[in-house]
Amino acid sequence: MRQLLAIVLLLVCAGVSFSQLSGPLSGTLGPGWYTVIGDIQVDTSAALTILAPTTLDFQDTFSFKVYGVLTAGSQSGGNVLFTTSRTAPNRWRGLRFLGPASTPSQLTYCIIENGWATGPTLADQCGGGVYIYQSSPTFLYCSMHNNYADACGGGVYSEYSRAVFDTCSITWNTAFSSHPANFWGGGGVLCVYGAERFTFCIITNNVTIMGNGGGAWIERDSALFNDCEISFNSALSLDGGGVYCFWYAVPTFTNCGISADTAMRDGGGTWCDNTSSPTYNFCTLSDNVAGGSGGGAFCQDSPPPMGPAYNSCIVAYSMGEGIYFLNSSGSAISYGDFFGNSAGDFGGAVPPGLNIISGVNANGDPCDAFTNIFGDPSFVYRPYDLHLQTASRCIAAADPLLPVFTDFESDVRPNPPGSSPDIGMDENPLGVPGGALGPITDLVIRPDFPGTGNVILYWSPVAGATFYTVYGKTTPGATGTPLASGVTGSAWMDNNTSSRPSPYFYYVTVVSP
Repeated sequence: MRQLLAIVLLLVCAGVSFSQLSGPLSGTLGPGWYTVIGDIQVDTSAALTILAPTTLDFQDTFSFKVYGVLTAGSQSGGNVLFTTSRTAPNRWRGLRFLGPASTPSQLTYCIIENGWATGPTLADQCGGGVYIYQSSPTFLYCSMHNNYADACGGGVYSEYSRAVFDTCSITWNTAFSSHPANFWGGGGVLCVYGAERFTFCIITNNVTIMGNGGGAWIERDSALFNDCEISFNSALSLDGGGVYCFWYAVPTFTNCGISADTAMRDGGGTWCDNTSSPTYNFCTLSDNVAGGSGGGAFCQDSPPPMGPAYNSCIVAYSMGEGIYFLNSSGSAISYGDFFGNSAGDFGGAVPPGLNIISGVNANGDPCDAFTNIFGDPSFVYRPYDLHLQTASRCIAAADPLLPVFTDFESDVRPNPPGSSPDIGMDENPLGVPGGALGPITDLVIRPDFPGTGNVILYWSPVAGATFYTVYGKTTPGATGTPLASGVTGSAWMDNNTSSRPSPYFYYVTVVSP
């Protein structure tokens, strides 16, 4: 995961102002320390800029409503902190972006903490730290932590929004989900009726107490999660420890790590229902726990043509089944790796052909009809470090046609070019299976004795090589098929050229201990 820049709060600094705030605000505020003694707001036709370093300390149950444009923080140093020095029930009511006029708002290096969403209406009870309605603000390098919502969206609630969250941390938030009409949740975030974008974000250690979706609840929404960590979240009573997708939700998760999440019932890592169709590309689900079914994932009520899609994902070391299916024949599971799931890799009404070995993949590993393999992913140190070791069978075993060109750390995918990408969020820099060091660059191909039609491949010996693997392919950019493994010399003869299509290409990889 790309490292989040440290967020440092300057509590005391020379030359800054100390004063009280209430009512409408506009113009420029800060640097300084301000005590908020009443509700504050930015009106629809107004704009407010808060310079860093600045602290807004809310003294009671006050909110900050943004109808106009709020610009806060900078990348030049210092933070803007929205907080309270009081404890419950005197905690402040959070930042609330209301209406399209607030869409240009941008917060950079801001900290939003200790908010509490509560009150007589459902809207009052959502979005402990940040509440967004019909607005699409941008958050860069921000932290939303230790916020609380009576109903949903402990850290962030977003409705009818295209909000952008880039390199943000959403941690240690809680959604109690006590609203009598439902069991909503979303301890970290809740997204509904929108198309939010989360990039390089950390969504960890969030909790929903009575509801679903410890890390995230997605409903009728097409949010994008790219290169995110969703880990150590909990649904203490219901479903979806990491991610809960409900009612025609169609989010996409790419290069995401979903690990060590826990659900009291079903779907420790992910859960989907009611014809939701989330897409997971190059994701790693590891060490997730369900008290019921589907330690890694739970798929329910998704008949064709709807259903979740897991492409080139690792689902490993789940407490429970890797994926559990309940009336979910629309699910599409391909080019994955399933291993070490305590109740089996799949459970329930498993789609036909899944988990039945019927061939080998491009690396020669046994696979089912959907090119799923079942070998140890060989993480560096699960669940904390989900990089692939060089012995991983996930290397060069993902879908070669899936158009994702970097991994979760922005490393080029596939590596080396011309190979197949690796399954999961990490692209191992060696790029080929079994501890390979990459392709031979000085490969020479010559005909054997005249009349045989065979060819001999020659290359220079590589110091420290244990052996070599020879691959063949029909087009230069295609995934190679292993022709020979365990080659100990620096030459190999192809005795089957008569059966090869034309044209035909070779490459050789080096395998180390």
